Amino acid sequence: KWLPNSDRIFLISVPSPAGGMTDRGPSDIGKWVAADLPEFEAVTRLFRNSALFRKDGFEFNESITWADANVFDVLQLPVVAGTLDGALERPDTLVLTRETAERYFGRVEAVGETLTVDDHLMTVTAVIEDLPSNTHLDIQVLGAAHSTYSPGAEQDLTPLTIVGAKRWSAQTYGLLKPGQ
Repeated sequence: KWLPNSDRIFLISVPSPAGGMTDRGPSDIGKWVAADLPEFEAVTRLFRNSALFRKDGFEFNESITWADANVFDVLQLPVVAGTLDGALERPDTLVLTRETAERYFGRVEAVGETLTVDDHLMTVTAVIEDLPSNTHLDIQVLGAAHSTYSPGAEQDLTPLTIVGAKRWSAQTYGLLKPGQ
């Protein structure tokens, strides 16, 4: 309820191969929904993972959420520094929460700073406010999912041919058009 347009945002779930419902599914679900359901204004995917972050000789295991470049069309997160317009369009980009920016850089104004993520140099393009504790969106770091080394890009390389052929690791969110 804390997000703008929350009444139009939906987590799209599908039955798992075992028959139960899950909040994750194959990455193709987002592409199918975007292509086949014009009732949606935007559809985006999140892939949660962990990565090794390096900064100034220190190493940290960090949770990272890889997101489609259009994630902010659906999830309009509160920005603290930078802009969310185009923040994840380049494959080597990151968006940090306030807490994460302060932990790595000692300040919120971290736009333009870099972090090494699993041996890939990535640039901070924006900082968002820390998310409320009662949200299921457990986001500390957002990375561009079309980075060749992200789980999103890895999953997109192989189309889904049979149910169960891909990892069920994508959370798919859709923003319905007004009045739908």
